[in-house]
Amino acid sequence: MEDEEIKTLSYSLYFGENQFPIVVRRMAGGGKRVPVHDHEFSELVIVTKGWVEHEIGGETARLSRGDFFVLHPGRRHSYPRTSADSELYNLLYDAKVPIPMLALSGFSFVDFVYPPADRADERPYSGVVARLSAKPLKEVRELVEAMVRERREPGPGSSLFLGSLFSSVVILLSRETVGLVPAARSDWRLGGVVNYMQCHLAERLRVDTLARLAAMSQSTLLRAFKDAFGCGPAKYFASLRLSRAVELFRTTNLTVGEVAWKTGFFDESHLRKKIAQNLHTSIAALRGKTGDAKDAEPAAPAKPAAPAGKTASPPKRGDTKAKRK
Repeated sequence: MEDEEIKTLSYSLYFGENQFPIVVRRMAGGGKRVPVHDHEFSELVIVTKGWVEHEIGGETARLSRGDFFVLHPGRRHSYPRTSADSELYNLLYDAKVPIPMLALSGFSFVDFVYPPADRADERPYSGVVARLSAKPLKEVRELVEAMVRERREPGPGSSLFLGSLFSSVVILLSRETVGLVPAARSDWRLGGVVNYMQCHLAERLRVDTLARLAAMSQSTLLRAFKDAFGCGPAKYFASLRLSRAVELFRTTNLTVGEVAWKTGFFDESHLRKKIAQNLHTSIAALRGKTGDAKDAEPAAPAKPAAPAGKTASPPKRGDTKAKRK
């Protein structure tokens, strides 16, 4: 394995222009060898037919129908041998962009899928977590096939639908792992905070406001957010803004300025920069255009003052308020 050339599967190869970073790849082994590779994204692998030999960290194990595991970026692995009838589903995703209610589910398996930031390096490979029996395997396969169809022909609300399907798959797998690994920590009070964020994307939020909503102290809120999502509320809020902006570009004819205004970005330039930095794509690509004529679109009108009691004044240097990213 050490003497073989390593192929790295890049993030942009799969997620560069996608609304939400979830992709499904079906692999039919056909008795062939899959060479050593690593990737810049996370991967949930489910064996649905036959068997494969999986090599990782110098060790080889035979995986059979119903086995599943999670692998995170940078870990090299290969499939030296596969059966003629083997079939694997690879669910590719970005572990740094967790689905809120899934991350808060409390299932131990979710800590493998979305490892807390301070422990991410400790669990780059979960090992075979469990083996699905026939009934849950059939249910999981049906959900994954629905994801394949949605990716092929996306409909309105595609991101939400894909996220729901992915969550359903992870929950079904989690049920098979109950009692196998220590329970994960979660706090359902964060659900209300996330819902509040989603309804106030255009506003400037304060940590003390969020703490009151969760009935926590500010320090407890920051710690709970880090445990649940691997980042603080400010970074998570920025990711929600960006996801909403992408959805608007793909589903509406709003100008760039209007989208920036609705999602809380400073201006068009700021929004373009964040899309390029985080998604490695452009607004033109998101809208399916080959040119960039949208650059001539007028900016949205000045943002009106927020109603009293709903938003706060801009944070001062040195305070602990959540800032825009």
